[in-house]
Amino acid sequence: MYKMVPLSRLTIDRIPLCPQTLDLAIKYREKRAHGIPPVHVMLAENGRWQILDGRHRYAARKLAGYTDIFAKWTRGK
Repeated sequence: MYKMVPLSRLTIDRIPLCPQTLDLAIKYREKRAHGIPPVHVMLAENGRWQILDGRHRYAARKLAGYTDIFAKWTRGK
């Protein structure tokens, strides 16, 4: 299932800052993010979303000033 997820509800183990992240942030800011895949998240038992794939996209959205991100999500076990 796909939905917009608030960045504040995501759990991330580290924030990657590298040229790739900065390039993505610029694309988001300039509204040129067409074709960038959604992040993949899992809903954990504590009600938070754990990022499985997409740390750079998460960091880029945050740097670009957004408060949510398009995500493919699954429920945890």
